[in-house]
Amino acid sequence: MDDEGATGKHGRKLGRRMRQIVDKTVGEEGSGLSFHSLRHYVQGALEHLPGVSDKMVRDLIGHEGKDTHERNYSKPTPPTILRMVVEKLPLVI
Repeated sequence: MDDEGATGKHGRKLGRRMRQIVDKTVGEEGSGLSFHSLRHYVQGALEHLPGVSDKMVRDLIGHEGKDTHERNYSKPTPPTILRMVVEKLPLVI
């Protein structure tokens, strides 16, 4: 089995799929959009909302914890909570 995390293939596949979705949904107006820019948008939109912790935002966008405790011992935010966080994002399309 290929270790996509170590090779970066998973990220490339995700980026290419995101490009297809943006092109189909937004067309030329979305030429500057990428999965990376989506992550920045999500972080910026959520980081100051009441009831949304820094950890929830990090877990949603895939950033590591701030320290050893958060990276190694902290449990991931449950999917039901992450869904509620996603639902707080403003609808843009």
